[in-house]
Amino acid sequence: MGGRHPVCLITDEDVGIEEGMKLVWKDNVQHRYCMWHILKKLLEKVGPSICKETQFLKEINSCVWGEDVEPHEFEERWTTIVESHGLSKNEWLKEKYGIRQMWIPAYFRDLFLGVLMRTTSRSESENHFFSNFTIPNLTLVEFSMLFDEGCDSRVIHHAIKKGSSMDKKGLI
Repeated sequence: MGGRHPVCLITDEDVGIEEGMKLVWKDNVQHRYCMWHILKKLLEKVGPSICKETQFLKEINSCVWGEDVEPHEFEERWTTIVESHGLSKNEWLKEKYGIRQMWIPAYFRDLFLGVLMRTTSRSESENHFFSNFTIPNLTLVEFSMLFDEGCDSRVIHHAIKKGSSMDKKGLI
């Protein structure tokens, strides 16, 4: 980076990384937590039934990813969502709310990140996608076949999300 330290690092919640950052950059680098890593744990921490059988996931995603949400609006929405789904006593959610300044963009708008918050989640999503093809001891042919199947399924998935239909020749 041309001999300059970063303005901000976005990481998962890892004490070792935080300590290393303090050693290398003292307090000269802002540190924030990756929303994707936090939200990835949501299903496990609040229970699959709430996530699958209610609007909880949609509501919480809208609350935390909202680009124009002010801190007080986030706090009101979060409280309403958590209470309406009976999760007020969930310790993990309480902990995440307690560190909201570290991962909710409404609290660090003054910190220029460009599209970094979205890029981090995109990168992690791609890492997960490619992890399906990095199985030890695969032959090159097996890897290629798995990779092609994965790409095909992703094209179909995105086409369906956008409302396109498929025929035997591909997208219509």
